[in-house]
Amino acid sequence: MAFLRFINSPAGRWARALGGIAVLATAVLAGGWWLLLLVPGVLMLVGGAADLCPIAIALRRPVRGRELLLSFERTDAVGRVN
Repeated sequence: MAFLRFINSPAGRWARALGGIAVLATAVLAGGWWLLLLVPGVLMLVGGAADLCPIAIALRRPVRGRELLLSFERTDAVGRVN
């Protein structure tokens, strides 16, 4: 859960957005099969810009960043959501 907390913090959003830009640049500059990286690059960029976390779906948490961070505050020490 520490990873989800970081990735939804402001620093994590910047990291996702900048990582997406780096992946997009690599795909465009390398060309060929590297263009397949356009899809994950766009997803990373849009996810960071829109404050969405698709990883949270697998963990049954809210997808929106602010709601996800609030859900961590409502979680008690045992790990159950109040």
